[in-house]
Amino acid sequence: YGLSQKIISECFSLIIYDSAKQPQTTNNVRSHENINVSAHTTSKSASKKENFPQNTTKSGKKPLPQSILVKGKTTKQTNANFAGDLKDFKIENGTLKKYKGSSSVVVIPNSVTSIGERAFFTCNGLTNITIPNSVTSIGKEAFYNCSGLTSIIIPDSVTRIGEYAFSVCSALTSVTIPDSVTSIGRSAFYGCNWLMSVTIPDSVMRIGEFAFSGCSALTSITVPDIVTSIEKFSFSCSGLTSVSIPDSVTRIREYAFSGCSALTSITVPDSVTSIGKRAFVGCKGLTSITYKGTMTQWKAISKDIDWNKDVPSSCTIYCADGFCN
Repeated sequence: YGLSQKIISECFSLIIYDSAKQPQTTNNVRSHENINVSAHTTSKSASKKENFPQNTTKSGKKPLPQSILVKGKTTKQTNANFAGDLKDFKIENGTLKKYKGSSSVVVIPNSVTSIGERAFFTCNGLTNITIPNSVTSIGKEAFYNCSGLTSIIIPDSVTRIGEYAFSVCSALTSVTIPDSVTSIGRSAFYGCNWLMSVTIPDSVMRIGEFAFSGCSALTSITVPDIVTSIEKFSFSCSGLTSVSIPDSVTRIREYAFSGCSALTSITVPDSVTSIGKRAFVGCKGLTSITYKGTMTQWKAISKDIDWNKDVPSSCTIYCADGFCN
């Protein structure tokens, strides 16, 4: 994690940015603009287990059938494949509030319909997670800083990935996002500096700010043709080498591709009407911009201050009817 923090910090040092202008949503939100990601680690001493006669509790009574405590009620566990300890899960009204165990391999019970905020927050020993098809949403910071998690398969029942859901999962290398998902939250995969493969389905309408920022191993990505805006910092300091922006996009926001030093080419559709402040700052390897419209249309695009700062003067802008440098 220290290495990922160093890499991201060095990358963002290329960007001159007034962080004071960025509002903070909650006290729990990580401050990406200052690149001050703190590692939160917790340690729990292993509790000693007492031995009791089989099929009895400490009081000598027979235990209830495998069940989950839901605000005073017991709900029968219906997942036939579930082999974990239900006491490791705090579940309320279908929401997994907190994982209290220490296993490296976790199977979430299929009575869970949503993974709540910080449910697996800094579970550094977690390496593998199975999410059942009953889950429809992954909450804010649900797997934040799970530094041992290497891959994740999100079931096709999930429609929303919350803010910071997988932020700073520094060992995460691949993610499969199903076509049921419609939005990827702010900073959802921020700082996943080993993330090399991610598939974004055509169902996704919005990719939040900082969503893939700091994913330095991510060399390619396909933006769905339903997305209308490339948000602030959404791909900043990533390892992207080329990008093709779909025809649905009308705005490229501030710092969208800032610090992408490996980026060599980008295709911009004629649907784009504005390019934000320093959208390509630090893209020192950019050699070509292919614009699908005419030279007149390119010149008509609203371009904010220093939109192409640090882009080499030799970078060629190809328009449908000629060069526009």
